[in-house]
Amino acid sequence: MKKILTFNFRLFIFLMFACFCVELCAQSSFGLRANAGLSKMITKQDGNGFEQKFYFEPSWKAGVYFRKEFGKQSLLDIEVLFSRIGGKEDYSVPVASATGPTKEYWILKFKRHISYLAIPLAYGFKSDRLLLKGGGQVAFGLDSDETFSYSTNSSINLVVLYDESDRPEIADFDYGFCVGFAYELTKNLSFEADYYHGLMNIYKGKSGKGNWKNRQITTGLCYAIFRTG
Repeated sequence: MKKILTFNFRLFIFLMFACFCVELCAQSSFGLRANAGLSKMITKQDGNGFEQKFYFEPSWKAGVYFRKEFGKQSLLDIEVLFSRIGGKEDYSVPVASATGPTKEYWILKFKRHISYLAIPLAYGFKSDRLLLKGGGQVAFGLDSDETFSYSTNSSINLVVLYDESDRPEIADFDYGFCVGFAYELTKNLSFEADYYHGLMNIYKGKSGKGNWKNRQITTGLCYAIFRTG
């Protein structure tokens, strides 16, 4: 994890330097962005036949952006964001007896969160005050956590040996596509909304049967600190 943090910090410095150099010679802007919303982790386990339900969790992201404009209608955005993605999962396990299936079940409840250093790159089209944009995003994992509880309608006691050291390993990298829009409230302040759809399977458990992917939708504000050109 220490090596990942060191790499992420160096990447952050490099991107900031590159943005600064380009900014000196092009019509561009640099500013701050903060968003809040909801996220979900689709944590499917293959081959078990048990019912799984996925729920949204609060989510956020914040950081800096650099925007290079090409004429009056086209632009390119690059951002460096600290992003928090999470989700809830209910995992229903039927209780079987010697005579066959019963109407009793256990529901295993998981709540998971992952912190990322996210770098979206998007192309945008601007018309008056409205901006539409889409592109891709890569993200580097910083930290993750998981909590567990359960409920049941069964009279049979459930013995759960939950050891934090046995939690599935999460990949240190994610990628996907992002789309969104922005509306200029003033020359420097914009309202924004966007959606991120993770494409990578971030599950790295020992069984290798999981298919875990991230989803995130947020809204927020974007403020330009300075502009050139």
